[in-house]
Amino acid sequence: MSMISEASENITQGSIVDGVDFGFGENNPLGIVLSNACDFINDKMGFVLLASLIPAKNVILESKEFKNRVAGVGEDHKLSKTKWNSKIKPFLDDYIFNKGVSRYYFINMEPILESPPLFVDFQHVVSVLFAEINILENLAQLDSPYREQMMVQFASYTARIPIDRINDTSDLAKNLIEPEFMVVSN
Repeated sequence: MSMISEASENITQGSIVDGVDFGFGENNPLGIVLSNACDFINDKMGFVLLASLIPAKNVILESKEFKNRVAGVGEDHKLSKTKWNSKIKPFLDDYIFNKGVSRYYFINMEPILESPPLFVDFQHVVSVLFAEINILENLAQLDSPYREQMMVQFASYTARIPIDRINDTSDLAKNLIEPEFMVVSN
């Protein structure tokens, strides 16, 4: 699945760049431009919004959800095919296909850049003066429709409305399947 292509002539939305100061000193990650392409074209910006690109493997291995799925696996870290097919592979596919994961957007950098798979981290964004974007190294371009999908996910993530969750959904859930299916005790 090729998601990226060679860098375009000018930095624009979806450009993958190096040289962004994300505040990590010498260990700054690559970045990706989130600012709208039309703002570049119409010269309507003072700042460019960028998100950091972080190794997907690190995030996944440290996530509570992954750790719960591999609970009980021995010290040899060998997974049975059943566990892989029923618990691990579907979980990883959700990340790869950006389903149900709002904070991160998965990008496979191959074949353009030699890099492990990365996540766009929507919680780690910075603004750079538009006048200073020329100091950034333009490495690659996230292609359409992935660029648009990333922006929809970014907008969805940043526009979340906090609401209280229903604590007990048992009756509501049963109503969704009854009377075709009945929930009975063991």
